[in-house]
Amino acid sequence: MNAYRIALKNAKINQYKQLTFFVFMINWAIFIYLGIVSPGKSMRISMISAAVLITIFVIDEIFLQKNNKKNNSIKSYLIFLTIAAAWLIASFWWMSVIIAFIFLMYTFATRELVVDVNKEFVRYPSFPVKTLGWNKISQVILKDGLLTIDLQSNKLYQSLIADENPGFRESEFNEFCQKQLSSSNP
Repeated sequence: MNAYRIALKNAKINQYKQLTFFVFMINWAIFIYLGIVSPGKSMRISMISAAVLITIFVIDEIFLQKNNKKNNSIKSYLIFLTIAAAWLIASFWWMSVIIAFIFLMYTFATRELVVDVNKEFVRYPSFPVKTLGWNKISQVILKDGLLTIDLQSNKLYQSLIADENPGFRESEFNEFCQKQLSSSNP
């Protein structure tokens, strides 16, 4: 095989999702409150509408679509969009900016972590993504579900691989890496 794609475990993804759910619920509660106490009719309608939409999306995400990961991320994006739009309608543009920032952080934190290994380089999913030439690497080894990339600059990357790597053989991968290392580091 000439190239490998290895999915890594994102061990903190459940914590990120719980924190995001907490942000959703705080905004939901504020929208309910503003929908009740606001003097303007259009503001009350906007806030209650946003709260109802958030409720529908959250119920759908939690109870109805548990197994569909792709659809769940789309629902999260829709909730963020609803919250940001509601804050804009309420003339709190700075809250909309904060929600947009939280959305960007959520998107980054919950992305799929994949290491690409081919004949030219190893691409590691850090921030920013590191593309490492074989001449900068001193060792790459995968053993017992732990991927270790040791750089010649004494930096070390270690990550657990996800269980979603069907038909993947550690021995073949390690042989491929040793071959690339020996050909690039004479």
